[in-house]
Amino acid sequence: MTMRNLRQDDVAKFDSVKTVREYLWQNKWKYTFEQMTNAMRFKGVFGGLKNVTDPVKFVLLVRKEDLFSSAIYPFIVPKKKRLEICELMNRANEHMIYGHFEMNMQTGKVRFRITQNWKDMKKTGVSKHMQRLMYLPVTMIDRYAKAFMAVIRSEACSEMAYAEAVKVLKNE
Repeated sequence: MTMRNLRQDDVAKFDSVKTVREYLWQNKWKYTFEQMTNAMRFKGVFGGLKNVTDPVKFVLLVRKEDLFSSAIYPFIVPKKKRLEICELMNRANEHMIYGHFEMNMQTGKVRFRITQNWKDMKKTGVSKHMQRLMYLPVTMIDRYAKAFMAVIRSEACSEMAYAEAVKVLKNE
């Protein structure tokens, strides 16, 4: 029985790690699995993006109650721009329904994180939620990439960069 053919009540028969691994395998994602942490790491280039052409790194962390996804941007924020990028992320996060941006202030790595409860996945189907966990972070990375770059290159302050990102979104 494949994941695509699973009925909702069949999901409970599979353990969570196996469920995620099968989804990744069926969708041809090559990953490394860390058994001690139940983490799956991989990277990929996504077609159809406007602003991001470099590979995006992913970490899927399978936990008892939920599945945690983190997509890491393919750039590092310079030290002198980190506070301004934090302001931009706060502006973006304020309106997020699913997930949020965050940055490691020591390394300058920017991530988009999202978590999905297993109970919800079992109710409405694994595939739909796995797609959200995979593609929403990449979509958000693409949506805000120009704004992040404008702040990093000193082409705009965080407020202006955010306003431009929202304006573009409304025109799509």
